[in-house]
Amino acid sequence: MPFDGEQLTRPFVERAVELGVQRLVLLSGRGVDVPGYVDTRNPAAQTHIDGEAAVRDLGIEWTIVRPGWFAQNFDEGFLRDAVLAGELRLPAGDGAATFVDAEDIAAVAVAALTEDGHDRQVYELSGPRAVTIAEAAAEISAATGREIRYVPLSPEDFVAELTASGWSPGDAADFAEAMAPLRRDLDSHVSDGVRRALGREPRDFSEYTKAAAAAGARQGVS
Repeated sequence: MPFDGEQLTRPFVERAVELGVQRLVLLSGRGVDVPGYVDTRNPAAQTHIDGEAAVRDLGIEWTIVRPGWFAQNFDEGFLRDAVLAGELRLPAGDGAATFVDAEDIAAVAVAALTEDGHDRQVYELSGPRAVTIAEAAAEISAATGREIRYVPLSPEDFVAELTASGWSPGDAADFAEAMAPLRRDLDSHVSDGVRRALGREPRDFSEYTKAAAAAGARQGVS
């Protein structure tokens, strides 16, 4: 997956085909084909929309993987610092997401690359249940023994806090827009991609929190 906003997928996959690649797996994003899910002017949305169109036009074997919110955002991604600070200040409202474990995403990608039977498949990936940010904070707290609390913000207050901390207004607005589907409860549905691709159920969020807490304890950051 290229850096959001950089239209690099099309030239990359076209060059790959020129060099003899016969099978491609694209990491896209949930909601790409859902009208109104995100503002199509958003850089991340543009990246995924053009990337999927490019892969479909190649004439070789392709698989598209569309994961929802990564569970690992809480300990490896953009929410890590907030978790360590003990406070998730986000414009997510009361919306829930079926957070998907990155290990499941990787397993689906490996299967699609190394096994037959995945050509022209679009796998929507999610965890097995919906979790609100408040519930996620509670589960992380229980797993780590540290209090993590969720502070819901309006999009305007969220943007103001980011810009006050040094973000550009445009990047802050894009970040707030990326949270909009969660705030509007568009990510609470369970998808069957992990089951279809791997023949098993996806990992639950509680499994992720326990594994992340154990890894953090070993690293001295839990």
